[in-house]
Amino acid sequence: MEARPDVKNRKDNINKELELIEVEKDTTKQQDESETPDLQGDSSCLASFKEIRYKLKTDHRYQELIIYSICLYIGKFMQGWCQSLFGPSYIDIRMISGTDLAQGSWILTSRFIGSTIGSTIQGALYGRFNNKLTFGSSLCGNCIVLALIPWCALFEAMICAHVLLGIVHGIYVSGISVDVIELWGKDSRVAFLGCQLLITLGSALSPLAASPFLIGQEALDLLNVSSLTTIQTVENVTHNTIEDIQSKKRHIQIHH
Repeated sequence: MEARPDVKNRKDNINKELELIEVEKDTTKQQDESETPDLQGDSSCLASFKEIRYKLKTDHRYQELIIYSICLYIGKFMQGWCQSLFGPSYIDIRMISGTDLAQGSWILTSRFIGSTIGSTIQGALYGRFNNKLTFGSSLCGNCIVLALIPWCALFEAMICAHVLLGIVHGIYVSGISVDVIELWGKDSRVAFLGCQLLITLGSALSPLAASPFLIGQEALDLLNVSSLTTIQTVENVTHNTIEDIQSKKRHIQIHH
């Protein structure tokens, strides 16, 4: 029996559609091959940029890698930002907590102790828990502790705050560095160079952002004058006391 005309027409249409799909596939493949940059032996910056742009267009995994790396770079920027905040604000921190130079030195020491503890914790947690959750939690904790430090009027509270700041700082700083190296593999040298660039940028910008909120020069001069007056007063009292003791000794010797 001969096939019906409508069935035959359907088969012809399906075959034509399949042929068109194959032609479109070949055309797309040729376009991709033509758009693929020929970078063999070319190590220029323009060639690297073309290669990255091509990967961003075609490779979904590479896109996710770039997005996650940007988040890690933000963490490195925060590292430089937090590290450079302590120096300009050290006098203010001492004034807030009411400490002298000997006690104030323990504030920075406590932060380093916390950083050592945080790095050790990160070494134990890395690979056992979700790294993204760990980094995000530590960065949030870092922001909260930084916001609480100006309110720590007690010396003990200031020490505890800087220990906590060092712990969360050590967790995300050491973890991000390891994550960048593992993500990029053989290209990790360039990626790690970007991390150092972001640390430097954060270190340069944070003192500029903190300067409007620090103690002014007039208040600092007043503090120095007050300290100098106190020292002079103590010296005068001490001198008068010594003179009184010496006069009493002479009086006793005369009577004898």
